[in-house]
Formats: sequence, structure tokens, C-alpha cells
Amino acid sequence: MKIIEIINLIKEINSVESLFNFFNLDIDSEFIWMIYAREVLDLNSEVELFSEEETEGRLVFEKNGVNYIAFFALDHLWDLLNNEFANYPNDETLGNRLMHYRKYDA
Repeated sequence: MKIIEIINLIKEINSVESLFNFFNLDIDSEFIWMIYAREVLDLNSEVELFSEEETEGRLVFEKNGVNYIAFFALDHLWDLLNNEFANYPNDETLGNRLMHYRKYDA
């Protein structure tokens, strides 16, 4: 799944609980689930979810020879898409704004 695809998916899910259920994650876990991009941070980057325990909270980490760059915490992205970034005219504009926010404001 790519960053733009996970953004579109999350926009369609109506609660954080449903989002965690979709990915088969424990909503009551003490760890934060993060979305990481493979190798580069752009809208077409492939993503994977990792727990904060596995990444030790690092923004960039390596696993099996692949570099991963943190995008957002899963629940934080859901919150952004349903609040501050809820009214963007199209997916490309929304994706670009989120990418700018992540790189410069978050």
C-alpha cells in the first residue's frame, strides 16, 4: 500500500477503533502504531506499520536492509484527516498538504 492509498483508506473509516480493527491491531496496546514509508517520503512510497516498541520511536530506522521513514502515527493521521484536513478539494491536494505538514510542521 502506498501513502496516497492509506490516506484514501483512512478517510473512509469512521472511527479509530474501526481503523485499528481493519489492520488487526490492538486498540488497547500501550504502544503507538506508526506508518512508515520505505526509503523515501513521498505520496507514492510503499508503507508499513510498525509499533513504537519495534522502532524505539525513531523517525528513521532500518530493518532487513530497508530504510523506513516515519510518516504519522496511525491514530494521529486519522484525526488529521477527520478534522484539520477534512475539507480538501481532491486527494492530490490533500496528499501534498499532508506531506508538507509532515516535513515542515509536525
